[in-house]
Amino acid sequence: MAIRFSLFGRRTSAPSSRQSRAYASLKDAAAEAGLLPPTDTVKHIRDRARERLARADQAFDEFEGSENAS
Repeated sequence: MAIRFSLFGRRTSAPSSRQSRAYASLKDAAAEAGLLPPTDTVKHIRDRARERLARADQAFDEFEGSENAS
């Protein structure tokens, strides 16, 4: 049973123990919010960095090739 009290003239209720257990850990709260776990986030960032590095290397090689052709 939730505890009810008045705050600034409004009736509100404190979270019940069931609601508190629903967000027992930060990990559960993050998952509920749709966030990736830290290890998956790091993996995602590294994968994107590798893709960008590959594209940058390719662009640099094309630039060097066009400069040498002139």
